Amino acid sequence: MEKLNFVNTIVRPEDLESLKEVAASLFSEPETQSQSLLDTLATLGLMDLTPERRALKAATALVNRAENQGVSAFKSKVGSPFFRLSAKQRFVLMGLHRLKWSYARIADCLGIEITSVAELAWLARITLQMSMATSEKSGPGSNRVAGSGLASHSSCPEFVSSSPWTQKFLDEECTVRERTFLQNHLMVCDSCRMVLGRARKLLFDLEIAIPKHNIDESIELDSISNLADSMRARKVVGRFGFWNDLLRFLNRVDTKLLLFALGALLVFWFSTKV
Repeated sequence: MEKLNFVNTIVRPEDLESLKEVAASLFSEPETQSQSLLDTLATLGLMDLTPERRALKAATALVNRAENQGVSAFKSKVGSPFFRLSAKQRFVLMGLHRLKWSYARIADCLGIEITSVAELAWLARITLQMSMATSEKSGPGSNRVAGSGLASHSSCPEFVSSSPWTQKFLDEECTVRERTFLQNHLMVCDSCRMVLGRARKLLFDLEIAIPKHNIDESIELDSISNLADSMRARKVVGRFGFWNDLLRFLNRVDTKLLLFALGALLVFWFSTKV
């Protein structure tokens, strides 16, 4: 229990669950997911951060690690439509679909603008949809982009192909004013309701492609326990590190000679003043 409480000061239980899902979207093997997560927590654990900031930085570090590893991060699933996406695209889809994170939270993790998150999400969704359709060898028309469509009336919302209003509406990223307008408009516009329906089906169909973590809980508990022991020891060493370094410095021969010479110089200086 004491070890678990110590780990909870490093990362909150709910954040740990989210980070396991993030790792699952970036690495194909459970062992790699677990080790990458533990390495990241060990690196960030000693930093003076709030649990919230530490969790965000951990997610960022996992994305960067996956990008650096390239194909080796998911070599066993290189043919998977989901893992054909870039690391950032996989992270965005996991954040939106499984973790229900906001655009702002994802943007904070990736260090990009909120508008860029929307564009990255739509590109990832469309790419994954087309890749899944190709893998399933669906019939004609299966590659049609779901949720796409142009305004059929002057009152219809503008459909921006890189980040359409349908996605923003379904991701619950609209302002109160935007949502009110769209809800009122959808009650009277069959065309926009049809476009929104296609987009909703797209998001639903993609759910099955996003992996869930399958980290062995017993291995994880042992690893977390070892991490707690290691970090606690590092904290103790860090607490006395300055004094240990100072003592070693003072015991050096050249330091002793320098202090002796300095003392002699001070004695000479005082004798000249008397």
